[in-house]
Amino acid sequence: MKQLVVGILMVCACGGSGDDTVGGGIDAPGGGGAIIPYQPFTAKTRSMHKNQDYQISTTDLIGPIACGLATNQSAGLGTAGSEIILNLSDPNFQNCPVGTYAIRSGCELPSNDGFSTQVPFGCAYFRKFDQQGKLLGTAIATAGAIGVTGSESNCQIDVTLSFAGQTHHDAFTLTSWPMSWPWCK
Repeated sequence: MKQLVVGILMVCACGGSGDDTVGGGIDAPGGGGAIIPYQPFTAKTRSMHKNQDYQISTTDLIGPIACGLATNQSAGLGTAGSEIILNLSDPNFQNCPVGTYAIRSGCELPSNDGFSTQVPFGCAYFRKFDQQGKLLGTAIATAGAIGVTGSESNCQIDVTLSFAGQTHHDAFTLTSWPMSWPWCK
């Protein structure tokens, strides 16, 4: 008589080392990378893209890649640098979303699954990249406000964000013809 042996193999990737990695780690598919502290930087390029909502990006790099960051929250810099990316919604669908918008608390890391181009509504993130353009990690804004004034072709944007007590502030003007997206300076 033959015996049937059934075995179960359980694999556990359990933490416990004090690692604060979220989303499976920097290289994990769909992972948002490690949670890192905010690091102040001087913004050199700012852009805004209107899709379902409005996505605003500021970075310490210049050029067409920096201008395009607002179009896709999964996009990277391709080199070492820093970025702030945030999302706000204007129910009036104006070209310049005049108003005051709050950054909500409790945001989670964005999905980098390649399908979602939008940062979650009302969320803001600081992202840091290494020399090879690899995402080193993300800091989640815990509070903030965005004030927008202007017209159909000229937006004055004032961003103040808090990252666990550290403040990021940037005020700038974006000018473009209506329907030409993204607006970039």
